[in-house]
Amino acid sequence: MKQIIEKLAQERYPYIVSLRRHFHANPEASMEETGTQQKILEELAAIGIQGKAIAGTGVIAEIQGWEPGPTIVLRADMDALRLADELDQPYRSTVAGLCHACGHDAHMAMLLGAAHLLNLLRDQFSGTVRLLFQPGEEALPGGAVSVLAEQGLAGASAIVGTHLWQPLPIGVVGLNSGKLMAAYDEFIITIHGHGGHSAMPHQTVDPVLIACQLVTVLQGIVSRNIDPREAAVLTVSAIHAGDAFNVIPGKATLRGTLRCFDETVRQQLITHLTSISEGMATALGATCTVEIIAGLPALVNHPAVADVLFMSAAEFVGMRNAREVPPLLGGEDFAHYLAHVPGAFMLIGCGNKEKGIIHPHHHGKFDVDEDAMQIGMQILTHAALELLRMEWEPLH
Repeated sequence: MKQIIEKLAQERYPYIVSLRRHFHANPEASMEETGTQQKILEELAAIGIQGKAIAGTGVIAEIQGWEPGPTIVLRADMDALRLADELDQPYRSTVAGLCHACGHDAHMAMLLGAAHLLNLLRDQFSGTVRLLFQPGEEALPGGAVSVLAEQGLAGASAIVGTHLWQPLPIGVVGLNSGKLMAAYDEFIITIHGHGGHSAMPHQTVDPVLIACQLVTVLQGIVSRNIDPREAAVLTVSAIHAGDAFNVIPGKATLRGTLRCFDETVRQQLITHLTSISEGMATALGATCTVEIIAGLPALVNHPAVADVLFMSAAEFVGMRNAREVPPLLGGEDFAHYLAHVPGAFMLIGCGNKEKGIIHPHHHGKFDVDEDAMQIGMQILTHAALELLRMEWEPLH
């Protein structure tokens, strides 16, 4: 089967490259992927697969095997980032302020390529492969929530997700059989002071000064309130206050993120962030409100599905290049699915220094070595066929 998959994937490689470049040139923001949705529906229809809308701007479709069996879901995300494209390539984004700087263009192309292969091989398997093109991965609460609300995983036995990953070189695949990506929450801290003239600070309660002190104090939460054996990150990423040289504003706002792997640690971060912020503001004569924007749970791979992905990856990149990777502090809404269905998420190396593909995700010059898509298409196809051969029980 490996040789058949390799041959079919090689034949369709130019096709998925053209698809990826189309998606890259025509990016759409989270939950606004209408053109992308239409393109996917058209490509599926061209090979006889009937897709339909899900989660507003997503697509879901199924490939039926020769007899009934398990249902395996393959998922790709669709949305672009609100970021200017700095690539000097023919497929550069044609939409100002939007670009696929995270690889979702390639994820869609890979899944469409796998759809071609699995459709050709449908007389080789029993069961169903469900194709899930999910919108809104980049925006909380994540398109996965809408997919679940619309029963997009109903009857599913297992789910597989992929992400092209620039830190890994081309030809390497990374995953593990446990915690892979962190839980993620956002926070907004608003400090209400008393503004006034910058020449008379003694007549004010300066929220800018309090905000600056608070940024420093909050760093002590991870270093002094969280067990050092637990991974956690608290980042203040934005401060907004005032707009004049000679006016002390009445309000300052801090925004940032909390990331960890353990649910108890997650609650500790929120509790300490809130109490310290409110306490410091009160001590310095101000008031404070803390808003926690609930984000994503930790992404924890199911061992049985992860084992299949390891085996499938090793088939196409070799045992030495199918590597276990340490957990990442980034978040992924694929994690929502894993509370309902056994599944696993893998990282497919797409970095290549020789080709100048060195810029990180969410950078205006981010690009991928497109050869990684052929690897991904092969692994997705092989893993789906292997998972369809297994017996599955409900997760709960």
